[in-house]
Amino acid sequence: AVMEKKKKRKANGIGYTYKVGSSWKTVIEVKGHKVTATSKSRQDSRRLARNRAEHIRASKEMSAQNQNKLTVGEYLISYLEQIHSHAIVNTTLTRYLSICNHYIIPAIGNISLSKLTKGHISKMRDDLVKKGIGGRTINQGLSALSVALEAALESEIIQANVVSLVKKVTTKGKPAQPLTQDEMLKLLRASKGMLIHARLHVAFLGLRQGEALGLRWSKINFKTFEIQVTEQ
Repeated sequence: AVMEKKKKRKANGIGYTYKVGSSWKTVIEVKGHKVTATSKSRQDSRRLARNRAEHIRASKEMSAQNQNKLTVGEYLISYLEQIHSHAIVNTTLTRYLSICNHYIIPAIGNISLSKLTKGHISKMRDDLVKKGIGGRTINQGLSALSVALEAALESEIIQANVVSLVKKVTTKGKPAQPLTQDEMLKLLRASKGMLIHARLHVAFLGLRQGEALGLRWSKINFKTFEIQVTEQ
Protein backbone atom coordinates (compact mmCIF):
# COMPACT_ATOMS: atom_id res chain seq x y z
CA ALA A 1 0.00 0.00 0.00
CA VAL A 2 1.15 3.50 -0.72
CA MET A 3 1.82 5.48 2.43
CA GLU A 4 0.25 8.94 2.39
CA LYS A 5 2.71 11.64 3.34
CA LYS A 6 1.68 13.72 6.29
CA LYS A 7 1.85 17.47 5.91
CA LYS A 8 4.25 19.01 8.34
CA ARG A 9 2.75 21.59 10.64
CA LYS A 10 4.00 24.99 9.63
CA ALA A 11 5.09 27.70 11.98
CA ASN A 12 2.69 30.55 12.69
CA GLY A 13 2.30 32.78 9.64
CA ILE A 14 3.85 30.22 7.27
CA GLY A 15 1.64 28.19 4.99
CA TYR A 16 1.60 25.56 2.29
CA THR A 17 0.22 25.47 -1.25
CA TYR A 18 -1.18 22.47 -3.10
CA LYS A 19 -3.05 21.62 -6.29
CA VAL A 20 -6.86 21.35 -6.25
CA GLY A 21 -8.17 20.31 -9.65
CA SER A 22 -7.03 23.01 -12.07
CA SER A 23 -6.43 25.56 -9.28
CA TRP A 24 -3.96 26.13 -6.46
CA LYS A 25 -4.92 26.48 -2.79
CA THR A 26 -2.78 28.10 -0.10
CA VAL A 27 -3.35 27.66 3.64
CA ILE A 28 -1.72 29.96 6.19
CA GLU A 29 -2.12 29.77 9.96
CA VAL A 30 -2.31 33.08 11.78
CA LYS A 31 -2.46 32.89 15.57
CA GLY A 32 -4.40 29.64 15.49
CA HIS A 33 -6.67 30.79 12.67
CA LYS A 34 -6.41 29.21 9.21
CA VAL A 35 -6.57 31.50 6.19
CA THR A 36 -7.14 29.99 2.75
CA ALA A 37 -7.01 31.34 -0.79
CA THR A 38 -7.61 29.62 -4.12
CA SER A 39 -6.49 30.84 -7.53
CA LYS A 40 -5.56 29.60 -10.99
CA SER A 41 -1.84 30.06 -10.33
CA ARG A 42 0.38 29.12 -7.38
CA GLN A 43 1.76 32.67 -7.17
CA ASP A 44 -1.66 34.35 -7.06
CA SER A 45 -2.89 31.83 -4.49
CA ARG A 46 0.03 32.62 -2.18
CA ARG A 47 -0.34 36.37 -2.73
CA LEU A 48 -4.06 36.34 -1.90
CA ALA A 49 -3.48 34.21 1.20
CA ARG A 50 -0.71 36.50 2.45
CA ASN A 51 -2.90 39.55 1.89
CA ARG A 52 -5.77 37.98 3.81
CA ALA A 53 -3.46 36.89 6.62
CA GLU A 54 -2.02 40.38 6.90
CA HIS A 55 -5.54 41.82 6.91
CA ILE A 56 -6.49 39.53 9.80
CA ARG A 57 -3.41 40.56 11.78
CA ALA A 58 -4.08 44.26 11.16
CA SER A 59 -7.79 43.89 11.88
CA LYS A 60 -7.19 42.10 15.16
CA GLU A 61 -4.69 44.72 16.25
CA MET A 62 -7.08 47.50 15.25
CA SER A 63 -9.95 45.74 16.96
CA ALA A 64 -8.00 45.17 20.15
CA GLN A 65 -6.94 48.81 20.34
CA ASN A 66 -10.30 50.31 19.31
CA GLN A 67 -12.84 47.62 20.12
CA ASN A 68 -15.76 50.04 20.14
CA LYS A 69 -14.32 52.72 17.87
CA LEU A 70 -13.80 50.82 14.61
CA THR A 71 -16.63 51.96 12.35
CA VAL A 72 -18.35 50.24 9.46
CA GLY A 73 -17.03 52.86 7.05
CA GLU A 74 -13.40 52.53 8.17
CA TYR A 75 -13.43 48.75 7.95
CA LEU A 76 -15.37 48.58 4.68
CA ILE A 77 -13.09 50.89 2.70
CA SER A 78 -9.96 49.34 4.22
CA TYR A 79 -11.09 45.85 3.25
CA LEU A 80 -12.12 46.79 -0.30
CA GLU A 81 -8.94 48.74 -1.08
CA GLN A 82 -6.38 46.51 0.64
CA ILE A 83 -7.81 42.99 0.32
CA HIS A 84 -10.77 42.61 -2.03
CA SER A 85 -9.04 44.69 -4.71
CA HIS A 86 -6.75 41.72 -5.39
CA ALA A 87 -9.70 39.44 -6.16
CA ILE A 88 -11.70 41.65 -8.54
CA VAL A 89 -11.01 43.74 -11.63
CA ASN A 90 -10.41 47.49 -11.31
CA THR A 91 -13.76 48.43 -12.87
CA THR A 92 -15.63 46.35 -10.28
CA LEU A 93 -13.56 47.83 -7.45
CA THR A 94 -14.27 51.36 -8.69
CA ARG A 95 -17.98 50.53 -8.87
CA TYR A 96 -18.03 49.09 -5.34
CA LEU A 97 -16.13 52.03 -3.85
CA SER A 98 -18.43 54.51 -5.58
CA ILE A 99 -21.58 52.80 -4.28
CA CYS A 100 -20.15 52.50 -0.77
CA ASN A 101 -19.03 56.12 -0.62
CA HIS A 102 -22.30 57.48 -2.04
CA TYR A 103 -24.87 55.26 -0.32
CA ILE A 104 -23.52 52.79 2.26
CA ILE A 105 -21.19 55.00 4.30
CA PRO A 106 -23.52 58.04 4.53
CA ALA A 107 -26.18 55.72 5.95
CA ILE A 108 -24.28 53.42 8.32
CA GLY A 109 -20.60 54.38 8.01
CA ASN A 110 -20.36 55.95 11.48
CA ILE A 111 -21.88 52.98 13.28
CA SER A 112 -19.49 50.86 15.33
CA LEU A 113 -18.70 47.67 13.42
CA SER A 114 -19.35 45.55 16.50
CA LYS A 115 -22.78 47.16 16.99
CA LEU A 116 -24.08 46.85 13.44
CA THR A 117 -27.44 45.06 13.34
CA LYS A 118 -29.86 43.58 10.86
CA GLY A 119 -32.13 46.54 11.60
CA HIS A 120 -29.49 49.02 10.44
CA ILE A 121 -29.12 47.17 7.13
CA SER A 122 -32.86 46.82 6.55
CA LYS A 123 -33.47 50.52 7.22
CA MET A 124 -30.64 51.56 4.92
CA ARG A 125 -31.98 49.34 2.14
CA ASP A 126 -35.54 50.64 2.53
CA ASP A 127 -34.41 54.27 2.65
CA LEU A 128 -32.41 53.86 -0.55
CA VAL A 129 -35.42 52.31 -2.27
CA LYS A 130 -37.57 55.27 -1.20
CA LYS A 131 -34.99 57.66 -2.63
CA GLY A 132 -35.33 55.95 -5.99
CA ILE A 133 -31.91 54.30 -6.06
CA GLY A 134 -31.91 51.37 -8.48
CA GLY A 135 -32.30 47.88 -7.10
CA ARG A 136 -29.18 46.67 -8.90
CA THR A 137 -27.09 49.43 -7.32
CA ILE A 138 -28.47 48.71 -3.84
CA ASN A 139 -27.84 44.98 -4.22
CA GLN A 140 -24.26 45.57 -5.38
CA GLY A 141 -23.68 47.71 -2.31
CA LEU A 142 -25.11 45.00 -0.07
CA SER A 143 -22.89 42.42 -1.76
CA ALA A 144 -19.75 44.50 -1.19
CA LEU A 145 -20.69 45.04 2.45
CA SER A 146 -21.48 41.35 2.92
CA VAL A 147 -18.07 40.29 1.57
CA ALA A 148 -16.35 42.69 3.97
CA LEU A 149 -18.40 41.51 6.95
CA GLU A 150 -17.71 37.89 6.08
CA ALA A 151 -14.00 38.67 6.31
CA ALA A 152 -14.57 40.44 9.64
CA LEU A 153 -16.43 37.36 10.88
CA GLU A 154 -13.55 35.14 9.76
CA SER A 155 -11.16 37.45 11.61
CA GLU A 156 -13.34 37.12 14.74
CA ILE A 157 -13.93 40.88 14.83
CA ILE A 158 -17.72 40.43 14.74
CA GLN A 159 -20.05 37.61 15.73
CA ALA A 160 -22.29 37.55 12.66
CA ASN A 161 -22.62 38.81 9.10
CA VAL A 162 -25.91 40.68 9.51
CA VAL A 163 -26.15 41.50 5.80
CA SER A 164 -26.73 37.81 5.08
CA LEU A 165 -29.93 38.07 7.16
CA VAL A 166 -31.44 40.80 4.98
CA LYS A 167 -33.25 40.17 1.71
CA LYS A 168 -31.97 41.95 -1.37
CA VAL A 169 -34.13 44.27 -3.43
CA THR A 170 -36.27 42.57 -6.05
CA THR A 171 -35.33 43.95 -9.44
CA LYS A 172 -37.52 44.02 -12.53
CA GLY A 173 -36.00 43.96 -15.97
CA LYS A 174 -36.86 46.88 -18.21
CA PRO A 175 -38.74 46.04 -21.41
CA ALA A 176 -36.45 45.91 -24.43
CA GLN A 177 -36.55 48.89 -26.78
CA PRO A 178 -35.22 47.71 -30.14
CA LEU A 179 -33.58 50.17 -32.50
CA THR A 180 -35.53 51.43 -35.48
CA GLN A 181 -34.22 50.84 -38.98
CA ASP A 182 -33.04 54.45 -39.20
CA GLU A 183 -31.20 54.14 -35.87
CA MET A 184 -29.51 50.94 -37.04
CA LEU A 185 -28.32 52.61 -40.26
CA LYS A 186 -27.00 55.62 -38.32
CA LEU A 187 -25.08 53.31 -35.98
CA LEU A 188 -23.57 51.41 -38.89
CA ARG A 189 -22.47 54.64 -40.56
CA ALA A 190 -20.98 55.97 -37.33
CA SER A 191 -19.03 52.73 -36.70
CA LYS A 192 -17.57 52.49 -40.21
CA GLY A 193 -13.84 51.79 -40.04
CA MET A 194 -14.07 50.42 -36.49
CA LEU A 195 -13.61 46.80 -35.41
CA ILE A 196 -17.17 46.71 -34.10
CA HIS A 197 -18.60 47.54 -37.54
CA ALA A 198 -18.70 43.93 -38.79
CA ARG A 199 -20.03 42.72 -35.44
CA LEU A 200 -22.92 45.19 -35.63
CA HIS A 201 -23.83 43.93 -39.08
CA VAL A 202 -24.05 40.39 -37.70
CA ALA A 203 -25.97 41.50 -34.61
CA PHE A 204 -28.54 43.32 -36.73
CA LEU A 205 -29.23 40.03 -38.49
CA GLY A 206 -30.55 38.79 -35.16
CA LEU A 207 -27.67 36.44 -34.40
CA ARG A 208 -26.24 35.85 -30.97
CA GLN A 209 -22.44 35.94 -30.68
CA GLY A 210 -22.14 32.14 -30.48
CA GLU A 211 -24.35 31.70 -33.54
CA ALA A 212 -22.32 34.24 -35.50
CA LEU A 213 -19.05 32.52 -34.57
CA GLY A 214 -20.50 29.16 -35.62
CA LEU A 215 -21.67 30.43 -39.01
CA ARG A 216 -20.05 28.77 -42.07
CA TRP A 217 -19.81 30.02 -45.67
CA SER A 218 -21.67 26.91 -46.79
CA LYS A 219 -24.68 28.06 -44.78
CA ILE A 220 -24.97 31.38 -46.62
CA ASN A 221 -27.03 31.67 -49.80
CA PHE A 222 -25.97 34.86 -51.57
CA LYS A 223 -28.61 34.42 -54.26
CA THR A 224 -31.61 34.31 -51.95
CA PHE A 225 -29.94 36.35 -49.18
CA GLU A 226 -30.65 33.61 -46.66
CA ILE A 227 -28.52 31.98 -43.97
CA GLN A 228 -28.95 28.75 -42.02
CA VAL A 229 -28.13 28.94 -38.31
CA THR A 230 -27.27 25.40 -37.24
CA GLU A 231 -24.19 25.74 -35.02
CA GLN A 232 -22.91 27.83 -32.14
